Amino acid sequence: MNIKNLPHLILLALILTLICTVPFIFKSQILPEKENTNHFTVTGCLSNDTYFYYPYSFQDIKIESSKYGEISISPKNGNLTLIDNWFLECQYKNKKISAYIPANKNLKIQHSTNILAEPIKKFSETPRRTIIQQTIHIMEGLTEITKIKQTIVFNKDFKHTLVLTDITPIQDISYINFTRKATLNLANIKTKIFPGEKTPYKQQTLSKHKNGFYGVAAFTTVNQTYFVAYWPNTTQTKILNQKFKTIFSYSWTHKNPATTKRFITVYGIVEKGLNKNSELWYQLNLVFNPPDLQSLVNSTFSWAVVGREAEADLLSLEIIKQSLPVKNLSYDLCNPKDPGKHFILSINKKTGSYYDQLKRLHLKGKIDNLNISGEKILVVGSIYANHVTKYFSDFTNILLTALKDKPCLYTYSSTKNYYPITPEKNKGIGVITTCKDPNGTQSLIIWGYTAQDTHWISKALKMEIINLKKIPPGTISLIISIDYSKYPPQKEAFKIETLGTITKTF
Repeated sequence: MNIKNLPHLILLALILTLICTVPFIFKSQILPEKENTNHFTVTGCLSNDTYFYYPYSFQDIKIESSKYGEISISPKNGNLTLIDNWFLECQYKNKKISAYIPANKNLKIQHSTNILAEPIKKFSETPRRTIIQQTIHIMEGLTEITKIKQTIVFNKDFKHTLVLTDITPIQDISYINFTRKATLNLANIKTKIFPGEKTPYKQQTLSKHKNGFYGVAAFTTVNQTYFVAYWPNTTQTKILNQKFKTIFSYSWTHKNPATTKRFITVYGIVEKGLNKNSELWYQLNLVFNPPDLQSLVNSTFSWAVVGREAEADLLSLEIIKQSLPVKNLSYDLCNPKDPGKHFILSINKKTGSYYDQLKRLHLKGKIDNLNISGEKILVVGSIYANHVTKYFSDFTNILLTALKDKPCLYTYSSTKNYYPITPEKNKGIGVITTCKDPNGTQSLIIWGYTAQDTHWISKALKMEIINLKKIPPGTISLIISIDYSKYPPQKEAFKIETLGTITKTF
């Protein structure tokens, strides 16, 4: 071999090695499975969660939908599926415009041709909850007549899914009729409609005698009850018993709808029949009559929890405790600086961390024979400062997220959806919210985007500028905007929005 050619031979060998190796590197690292934006399926996880005080069976349900907005719900291991489709009709320039989605899984039957559906947008995907949005445009030729925005919220520890449908007129239309049909492929089953169940949630455009109510249609099979709940009160409901199926049809009609109209549907499956079925009403009350902030006004909290690294939040807690009594103090995690202090999140035996194999956090049941499960807990600090806030975030209606790479709050309870966070513009923002987990542990969570925001919200709560006694019934969350140019704790520095589970409260 010619020694002079050795460097060239070595270089050639390296090039050949790279040529052979690079495809395998790229194949293994940059070709992940593409997310489906046309269809989604989500299955519950209650059966493998750790809610030992949950009083009902640990059955999981499965939700499916496409970008066109039809929905199916079934038991995880069951064959009987409830399928819901929609029909919309409106009047535009003396002409009736209609659009529809058929009642079939995976759209084996074609929908109307004047529908344009955007890819499914996923707002949140955590081990315990999925939130997705479908946007559907109703067309007349090249003209968009109206837009349907449908948000599906599925907490995987619950046996129901919440569907919020917002219909916005794009053109000047004289009326709109929106109909949904829930179909079970089983005939001659027991059905019952509960048309006037009370709720604190109202729609401002409805007359008083129709406002503050929701309805429920329940279908009972051998050992299960499928249910469809709807809000606000419908214009028309109808049960159709056909040869091989049962159909429940329900409609809302609005004349001259100049602004967005919201319609709520809750689909679920519970064990047993209708007779004294407390689980049915438990699931419905989570949406329509939840434990609200007013229910905590005269409470004594068994525990107050701060993040182990959040010393500023500990100071805010001292302010809050002057108006809200607390028995015991705990960190979220074990604090090496204060090893004798309680910490409230459990360590998973299999993973050796605070997260289980599915990346879920869990509260302890007890600390030193003092109950945590089923008690009231005061939590101070955001998801970045306090892991207990992160744990409860799957049960609240507000998310700390980002829009176009800028931080914001997102809530499905308001058609506004997004609340921007702009600390650089002398603005602050924060949240006071409450929720219950399946063990019955109720939290009151108080946090600001910055420690300064948390401090001033705590001050406003102590001074009753934020007065939980005077907020509307059904309010589970407050979004509090702070204008530092107006010198808090002056009352004018705080702007408060009140939110329920499905709408603003008033």
